[in-house]
Amino acid sequence: MSLSLDTILMILSLLVICSFFYNYLLEKFQIPSVILLIVTGILLKFIAEITGVYHSPNANALALFGTLGLITIVLEAVLDLKIAGHNYQKVLVALISATLSILLISIVVGVFIHYIYPISYRSAMIYATPIAIISSAIVIPSISGLSPELKEFLVFESIFSDIVGILVFNFFTNVEPGNWLSFGEFSLSFAGILILSAIISIPLALILNHSKRDHQHVFILAILIFIYGLAKHFHMSALILILVFGLMLNNMPLIFSKTKYRYLFRKRDMQNELADMQNLTGEFAFIIRTFFFILFGFSINLEMLFSLKALSIVAGMLVIVYAIRYISFFIFRVKNIKFATFIAPRGLITVLLFFQIPDSLKYSGFDGGVIFLMVIFTSIAMSASLIAGRNK
Repeated sequence: MSLSLDTILMILSLLVICSFFYNYLLEKFQIPSVILLIVTGILLKFIAEITGVYHSPNANALALFGTLGLITIVLEAVLDLKIAGHNYQKVLVALISATLSILLISIVVGVFIHYIYPISYRSAMIYATPIAIISSAIVIPSISGLSPELKEFLVFESIFSDIVGILVFNFFTNVEPGNWLSFGEFSLSFAGILILSAIISIPLALILNHSKRDHQHVFILAILIFIYGLAKHFHMSALILILVFGLMLNNMPLIFSKTKYRYLFRKRDMQNELADMQNLTGEFAFIIRTFFFILFGFSINLEMLFSLKALSIVAGMLVIVYAIRYISFFIFRVKNIKFATFIAPRGLITVLLFFQIPDSLKYSGFDGGVIFLMVIFTSIAMSASLIAGRNK
């Protein structure tokens, strides 16, 4: 049995409408929308199997939505990262805290995975790194009710967690232990994409600042996606381009204020264009995130979720993750430490990086339900912490 075009259009529209109301539930009752989207995908799979219209989702479609979601979510997050005199110290602390947590969790969880599965330490670290990454796409809309100081720190920390986590994942997948040649190639690739990103970002920012053409924000986003795809084709750390563009766009006055080129940038016009760019990426990220997590839920094998082995592995990982996070916050004297420790949901980047593990480093016996359960349980823990904090 196949669905008509009209039926498909109605279903897609209803899914977007549901996602909109899921965001309302997030604001009202602190229920993470990612859980509801995944559950929606599971229910759709159940209905499709009963009605006889079930088709397994194409892995390429899931990867496409995931990659587009990754680009827009990171860009959306970085466009919020404004560095100024009053917050540079907090930005630095958030960066160090996020980096320390990513590295420690990747190492400790990697050792934990190594002793459970017959895989090398390198493969274990690659499996562990996505689990170490906090989802800024879930954190940022979830903490609107917190105090401004704590909210600002958690926003910075989650953004840096996305960025540093992806860089660490790329390092583990591209650099072979003891192989200095692969380390040199990675370093050159990293430096190259950094320089290329700066060269590309400046003219794009100038276009955005001076041009008043219709649809120019879509035009710039299309250029970024094209160059991202080109860099990925040559195995470069392509996400650096998105990071550098977002940082330069949001901090042009800081970067060029003391140079002879400061006259090129009109601060008021740039603020207006920046707001429009944020709106575009936010709307685009909302749609992409909606369909990615629904497809993810649709593709899950429910039998994996009831595996005692998977549940016990996830329990061990959660203890490690929250213990390291608590210690990190204790070292940096973060306020409301017991509350903030559990604001650490896993999301799209965790799932996407799991699917991007190279075939040569994959282990067929790894319990795929572990990733799904980590997303669910960390989101529930965040929701419980927010509710408890609100009630208190």
